[in-house]
Amino acid sequence: MSGPLDVLRSAIEKRQALVLVGAGVSIGATRGQVVQVGKKTFPLASWTGLLHHGVTYCEQWVKADLPRGWARAVRAQINVGDCGSLIGAGTQIEEKLKAPEGRYITWLQSSVGALKIVDDSVLEAIATLGLPIATTNYDRLLEAITSQPAVNWTQRYKVEPILRGDAKGIIHLHGDWDDPKSVVLGHRTYAAVERDPHAQALLHGIFSFRTVLLVGFGGGLSNPNFGPLLKWVAEAFASSTYPHFLLCLEKDLKSLELAYPIQPLDYGKTHDNLAPFLRSLAPSRFLINFPRNPGFLGREDELTRLHAALSGSGSGSGPVGIGPAGSARAAGLIGMGGIGKTQLAVEYSYRQHEAGTYPDGIFWINAAEPLDQGFARLARDLGMARTDQALDQQVRSAFDALGRWKKALLVLDNLEDPGTLNRPIVSGCIPAGPSCRLLFTTRRRDLGGFRPVEVTVLPEDFAIQLLLRHPNRLPAIDPGDPDHEPAVAITRVLGRLPLALELAGAYLGKWSDRDKPGYVSLSGYRERLRTKGRLATVDVGAKKLSDNELQSIHEAAVEATLRQQWDALDDEDASSLLLVAGQLPEAAVIPNERLGLLAGVAVRSDDGEGPSSLDEALRRLEDDCLVEELRRDQVRLHPLVREFAERLTRPKPETRSASPAPGEWPRPTRITRPSRRWPGSTRA
Repeated sequence: MSGPLDVLRSAIEKRQALVLVGAGVSIGATRGQVVQVGKKTFPLASWTGLLHHGVTYCEQWVKADLPRGWARAVRAQINVGDCGSLIGAGTQIEEKLKAPEGRYITWLQSSVGALKIVDDSVLEAIATLGLPIATTNYDRLLEAITSQPAVNWTQRYKVEPILRGDAKGIIHLHGDWDDPKSVVLGHRTYAAVERDPHAQALLHGIFSFRTVLLVGFGGGLSNPNFGPLLKWVAEAFASSTYPHFLLCLEKDLKSLELAYPIQPLDYGKTHDNLAPFLRSLAPSRFLINFPRNPGFLGREDELTRLHAALSGSGSGSGPVGIGPAGSARAAGLIGMGGIGKTQLAVEYSYRQHEAGTYPDGIFWINAAEPLDQGFARLARDLGMARTDQALDQQVRSAFDALGRWKKALLVLDNLEDPGTLNRPIVSGCIPAGPSCRLLFTTRRRDLGGFRPVEVTVLPEDFAIQLLLRHPNRLPAIDPGDPDHEPAVAITRVLGRLPLALELAGAYLGKWSDRDKPGYVSLSGYRERLRTKGRLATVDVGAKKLSDNELQSIHEAAVEATLRQQWDALDDEDASSLLLVAGQLPEAAVIPNERLGLLAGVAVRSDDGEGPSSLDEALRRLEDDCLVEELRRDQVRLHPLVREFAERLTRPKPETRSASPAPGEWPRPTRITRPSRRWPGSTRA
């Protein structure tokens, strides 16, 4: 059986609820801003505090117009505390300040309009719910947090779109200080609201078609600012089967004067429990495109550095990119495809979701597709946009949400050009702009002004564990096991590239039972890598694996991953250098000038000054993560990249010429780039 909390959570998740905010929220957010009357103080954000402030203002600015004893009499009215007395005091202030003109305007500016947020925790938590918001308060504190416009009860044409979900705005049921004519304070303005058919229809519609969550109305029916409306709700909806919920302290639960359909819910023992309780009501916002990899291992240093960068404990601030290792990491793989950037982002997202680091949510966008499409899809997934809306409107809905959710994490996976983060994708929407945390993965080394978190190949011990993760293969992790040596050799042949190791490990796990046909020994697999080639062996094996065996591996083949980088390489000189380097002996450290001569790329600039065509092409290969190490005078490829480049220019069997002997260099030649169109590829 569902309890009250379950019913409320369901309404919030279905976006059928509305938050109605009372004075208690503003009092808590502006704590310390009080009105002094004798020895007593009153919160300025409260109705009584505002009225006392109004009396003081009248004494200062219209003293000559005040009858003897006026201030004392009005303060006595305020101190009675019931709704009628407070409305009567408001009437006196309206009359003396010539509402809605004259000094009345400057009084509202100097009182409600001057409130400053000291503690935004509850306001932020309300915004996190992602629901329409209405309030009885005159202030604009909610607007400051949500960046939504203020809409008061007199603006009929603006209220309905908000309730329908077609527009954003904070609905002020009792008026907004910046529109003095809308402020409901005395008998005249209260009577105007009661006579206004649209205002009454608005209240009836809110309680008829929304589950209302009342926050900041701790006094229940005794609350002079809202008690009459609660009584009206109890009378008008006595036979309704849909409850509304009023949040209160645990100690006030039994003493509240409430009538059905208003259901009290305690949020804790102290006011400090309110913000966490509200956040707990928010539907789970964990939209990650990949399942968690149960076999994830290593990368603890990268995870620590990533979290330090995103949490601000590192230097600087702003978006963080998981990029390739720089050339200063001499032993590192320079960010080629399959290095594990996406896997690292996925693991980080799951860990921080469990830790509650990003209470406003963690969101994932495939940045390989146009960013406007990705942000629009995110808005639709969050229920904040519809497919029948214009694309730019959908994108803006996502940006509006991310702008409010300061404690959220957005992941942009496989971003081709980090520079796009600083360019608008639709007018006014710049990906690096929202106040949430932003993490992106990229194969580019040059991340501009964004902070990189460098990823290298796995250390040998973790590489062996990844390869031998199947229970039948675990004994080979022991250095004393006879299969340990071929396992180490396999990791080295594959360059300790995580994607290649995962695919090889999945294949070796499938064929690991010695008592069944098809058993593949580690030494046999090593020999196959040597004779048939690394890419062919790994990728052919991967094609024979089931979806279940591949569920946590984010790329289906190593060659396809490298091909994506090759297709993105639009520099002819850089392409020629890579193709020639692929013809050279494995693990060769290639002198840069010799490579340039072999590829027919100019090694000197025309005027002898500045970078040459060779320098520019090598830097392009480095930036695109297609060289393992680039120094001033030499370059080296990762073994899988070398084999991939060699396969690009491999001649047909009948025209194949002998490969150069170990230690020999081929004759100089200009190798032209082959067609980018590959079997099974739709890219031109």
